[in-house]
Amino acid sequence: MIFCFGSSQPSPAQKLKEQGVGIMLISSDTEEIMELSDRAVTVYQGHVNAMFMKENLNQNDLLSATLNVVGDEKVV
Repeated sequence: MIFCFGSSQPSPAQKLKEQGVGIMLISSDTEEIMELSDRAVTVYQGHVNAMFMKENLNQNDLLSATLNVVGDEKVV
């Protein structure tokens, strides 16, 4: 599926989201995740290590969790 970000037309994923359809988006593009996700889950070495709700989702924390680091401490 091709998504067109920055377009004035809603992407296919945005249309589905508006219809209440659940979507599992797997991406390394943090901007895409921030734009489309209501909730983001990160996995490190095969284990879920963090979950963020839309209101708490920011690029720094998301990137830190993907590397299993928050500040100087590892994510549990």
